[in-house]
Amino acid sequence: DRSIYRPSQKLQWKVISYRSQALKAQFRVAAKIDVSVSLVDANNQVVQTAKLKTNEFGSIAGEFLIPQGRMLGQWHLRTEPQGWASLQVEEYKRPTFEVTFKKTDAPLRFNQLAKLVGEARFYFGLPVTSGKVKWRVSRVPVFPSWWYDWHAFGRGSISRGEPSRVVASGESRLSAEGTFDAQFTPEVDERLGREERYFSYSYSIAADVTDESGETRTASKTV
Repeated sequence: DRSIYRPSQKLQWKVISYRSQALKAQFRVAAKIDVSVSLVDANNQVVQTAKLKTNEFGSIAGEFLIPQGRMLGQWHLRTEPQGWASLQVEEYKRPTFEVTFKKTDAPLRFNQLAKLVGEARFYFGLPVTSGKVKWRVSRVPVFPSWWYDWHAFGRGSISRGEPSRVVASGESRLSAEGTFDAQFTPEVDERLGREERYFSYSYSIAADVTDESGETRTASKTV
């Protein structure tokens, strides 16, 4: 009944059982049959099991209490007769800081060094002064609206739907003001034909900032 569960929360579930004929797509609800439902943790260990009999509509329902001290991650509900569903179990940790990218002062140019500045600050206002930053830059072409019609007739040397690809990555350190920078050069072949000058590139940068306690926050920006 939710996307993420926390330890000590109740997991409410409902099972509907069906019968089918071999090699035929004919299904009927299976009333008055025994069904076993098990909660299985991320280590594939059974946590709890319930054995019930389906009602006249072929369904049963119940709840499990997710215990503390188990491995977090992807858990499962398994039934006998065969059936399953997955769920995510995670601890809630309230974030203590946020990461943002500052506004660029000038437009970026091809084949010239680009510098993007980010900032990490605690929610109470002070900067995060110690930690590591890992960043990566992805590039995807942006075509004018008429380009697709042009390409449909076999013209143009750039293929439609060129996928995004990582063009730069690196690591930085946080300064005393909580800032960090990511520098890369958006390279392009200046010998491209005339038609290539009608499209541009979109660059997306994502940065993961990890402070001394191990907490990680992410920020992204597209230019």
